[in-house]
Amino acid sequence: MSVPCAVEEILLPGDFTMVDSVRVTCSRCGCEAESFGTGKPSITRCLAMLHEKCPSGEDNFYVDAAEKKGARSSVSAKETGPMLPKISLGRGRR
Repeated sequence: MSVPCAVEEILLPGDFTMVDSVRVTCSRCGCEAESFGTGKPSITRCLAMLHEKCPSGEDNFYVDAAEKKGARSSVSAKETGPMLPKISLGRGRR
């Protein structure tokens, strides 16, 4: 069964500072999973963790509710990083 889950960005304590993270919540039972990072890999990790630790022992397929509706973009600005100018490493004119 496909179960939509809410995804929210949160801060989790890291070794030295607070870290941008995500929390995914199951819409059926309220079970939660958290992961460092805010990109698609972090969300996917949380969805997989929900599958592994379902308190009801169900074999569900968890999906991002916002992505299912088309509301969440597949790549965020944080994932792509800053736009840097293209630099030529070749020899310049003499």
